[in-house]
Amino acid sequence: MASMFHEHESDGAEDRIDPHAVHVRILICIAAAMLLIYCFCPYRLGITIGRSMSPELKPNQPFIIDSNYYRNHRLAIDDVIVFRQYGDVLVKRVIGLPGDTLWIYEYSDYSDDKQVISAEDMPSVLDFIDNWPEVGGLHRVSLSQGQVFVMGDNSTDSLDSRDFGPISTGQIIGRICFPHIAGPPINRWTKPIKKARPFNRRVKTSASHDAVKGAIILME
Repeated sequence: MASMFHEHESDGAEDRIDPHAVHVRILICIAAAMLLIYCFCPYRLGITIGRSMSPELKPNQPFIIDSNYYRNHRLAIDDVIVFRQYGDVLVKRVIGLPGDTLWIYEYSDYSDDKQVISAEDMPSVLDFIDNWPEVGGLHRVSLSQGQVFVMGDNSTDSLDSRDFGPISTGQIIGRICFPHIAGPPINRWTKPIKKARPFNRRVKTSASHDAVKGAIILME
C-alpha cells in the first residue's frame, strides 16, 4: 500500500504545470508574432518631434509610413517621405525629382534665408537681381539620377535640401500614408528689403536643429 501511495503521488507531481514555463512560452509566442509582423508588414508608426512640416504635421503627432510604397509606385512631386540623413530620421516633402533643375535665391550675407524660386516668380526675381545685385543671386541645383530635393512645408523653420543638398533615393524609408497630407503651401517669393543684411532672422545653430529639422521617432 505504501509503495502504491508513493507511486500515485509521483504521478500527480508530473501532471502539474509549471506557471513559469507557461509564461516563458507565451512571451516567446508574442515575440515571434511581433517579429513576423515587423518582417512582413510594410507599415511603421512615426511620431513627429519637429515643426518643419507644420501645420500638416504638428509636434508629437503620430503617423503611419508605408515602407513598400515605392516598390509599386514612382516618386512624385509633393510626396511626403521619411528618410535617413546624418544618422537622423527626417520627414519632408519632395519638390524635385531626378533630372529636374531648381533655382534657389541665396543672399550675399550667407544667411539661412534661401528661397526656391518657381517659374511663376522667376521674372520678378530676375528683375530684382538686375536692380539690386548686391543683395543676392540665383543658385542652380541640377538633380542627377537617384537624387531628390526635399523641403519642409514650414520652409522658414526647416532643415532640408537647401542646407544639406539633395538626398539619394536609397536614403528613403517610405511614404507617409496616414494621415492624408494636403498639398504644399504656396510659398511665393518675398522681395528682400535692400540692406547689407536683408533679414535679421536668427541663424540656426546645431543646438537648435533638433527643434526645427522635422525629425521623427520610428516605432520599429
